[in-house]
Amino acid sequence: MPLHLVASMTQMIVSSKASTIIVIRPRAAIGFEVLLTRRPQEMPFLGGYLVFPGGAVEKQDYSERMFCRCRGLSPSEALSILGDDVSPEMSLGHWVAAARELFEESGIHFFVSEDGEPSDGKPNDTITRLAEKRKGRKVASTYLIYWNQSSCLLT
Repeated sequence: MPLHLVASMTQMIVSSKASTIIVIRPRAAIGFEVLLTRRPQEMPFLGGYLVFPGGAVEKQDYSERMFCRCRGLSPSEALSILGDDVSPEMSLGHWVAAARELFEESGIHFFVSEDGEPSDGKPNDTITRLAEKRKGRKVASTYLIYWNQSSCLLT
């Protein structure tokens, strides 16, 4: 084995906090679809690879301001699902990060209004502002994989 590989295997690496989301929907004729993104080729880490949407948990993802906007899952419920390796607040932050990354990378969102109402999908100030913010980011290409018991097709 080359020496540089042996040396890299003995170094301790501290993992970063990150979340991934897997989006699947059934398709009667073909089985189901899986959403993947292709990371931009020039990215230093896994550039050009097909991946599930996801990324780093940011401080704002587990802030009190963000928790006031979360519906349907409390920090303690998130902790019971993810395990007790992190705090309840960080556990919910992982859920928030996955939803945020899904929007940033594919434009799919689960956002609610200030009063907790789900978005109707029609253009409004918030959707327009978020779409503009997304335009400025280097985003991945989005792909659907059609999967059944005998084949897999990338589109």
